Amino acid sequence: MSANQLDSEDDYAYAEHIGEAVVEAEKGIQAVREAFMLVLYHFWEHQACINLDIKVYKQDDVFEAADRKGPQFRVEKPGINRLRLIANCVKLGSAPLYTATPELFDEELIRVSLEFPDCRVALRLRDADVDFAFDAVRNSGPRIMRQEAEAGDSADCHLVALGGRNSTALGRAAWPLSSH
Repeated sequence: MSANQLDSEDDYAYAEHIGEAVVEAEKGIQAVREAFMLVLYHFWEHQACINLDIKVYKQDDVFEAADRKGPQFRVEKPGINRLRLIANCVKLGSAPLYTATPELFDEELIRVSLEFPDCRVALRLRDADVDFAFDAVRNSGPRIMRQEAEAGDSADCHLVALGGRNSTALGRAAWPLSSH
């Protein structure tokens, strides 16, 4: 065996090792994105129920209750619905997300996974998808009018910390505030 052959075999093995490490890293990032989406959606469910005085989260009931509150409680309905579909796909592998947003799936894998009851294997969340979901939750929720410190008497609408008789200190502090 020549030295060039050995280098070539070592280079091949090293490249293969790096390729496998990249695939594993991508799987880990995907798992973190999926976990974040689940936590974000459950945060939304919990806080919406507390602030709208709803015992069991049902999206239509929450949207109707928010509409009855008027401008004091806003819901970014398309974004929250998309987040719900993503959470259900992550938890249950359900296909309605694919029907609504096929761009979130690997086209090669979705053909195979649609034959099985689990579409999750083909789900490919990107950073932009996580940002979209976070924005939907941040832009939804209770509102108050608060004077801007620099603006004198001009008022701007801001999200406020969700709280209530049933919320925990973390829940009260964790609702994101809008930023300028």
